[in-house]
Amino acid sequence: MRKRICKTGIILMFLLGIVFWFPQYTLAETKICGDYEYQYNEEYNGIEIVKYSGEDKKVTIPESIEGFPVTVIKENAFSYCRKMKTIVLPEGLQDIGEGAFEYCPKLKKITFQKNAQIIKIGKNAFQGCSNLTEVKFPASLKVLESCAFEYCSKLKKVEFANNSNLRGIGSYCFSGCQSLSGIIIPKKVVTIQSYAFYECSKLKKITFQGDIPRIEKAVFQKIYDKAVFQVPKKYKSSYQKKLKTKAWYQSTMSVRAGKGRK
Repeated sequence: MRKRICKTGIILMFLLGIVFWFPQYTLAETKICGDYEYQYNEEYNGIEIVKYSGEDKKVTIPESIEGFPVTVIKENAFSYCRKMKTIVLPEGLQDIGEGAFEYCPKLKKITFQKNAQIIKIGKNAFQGCSNLTEVKFPASLKVLESCAFEYCSKLKKVEFANNSNLRGIGSYCFSGCQSLSGIIIPKKVVTIQSYAFYECSKLKKITFQGDIPRIEKAVFQKIYDKAVFQVPKKYKSSYQKKLKTKAWYQSTMSVRAGKGRK
């Protein structure tokens, strides 16, 4: 009898511990861990980085804090970090918030982990990162919101995974990326919003891997005047009809059939 009471008591203590443990996170209490200010995010069931206060040139965001995976980087968390040159993102990260890394003038490299779980890159997330030269997006990415990489003037290479799940490219997403010479639009993309590649003056080759997505106003306005649109052979006629109705399409541009890769 005594043993049964003891066991019952232990179970009750354990359950009470759980009850009192989680409220400290559900109330979104902000805590400090090294250079990171963070809180628990219920929606993503993990840690949300609220603010970074360090001055390191290479920043590697931890995979977890207090046993919870880092799943969200909140808006403006790393914005205007003047010294950061490289950022290594955790595997479990799913959401990069609005303006999270905007105007980090020395940022050159963004590293996603091999099995990255990123789903969304928010508005203005890397806007104005004028030294960024290359971005390789993992297959998990579904949404690139408006102005995410606007005015990244040295961005030369944007690469999506072969099995990319990207569905949409937001307005002004790559606008003003004046060093970008080529882009491959993944086959699952259904919408490219207005001005997405506006004033990408060196953009010479745009490769579409699938059926023609919804292309909104001025998406490719002020790109290279002899740009080539490479499209799957079976969709060539529909692309020609669609693209040539656009106000930005010039007679010096062309639509060609291809395999959908570089």
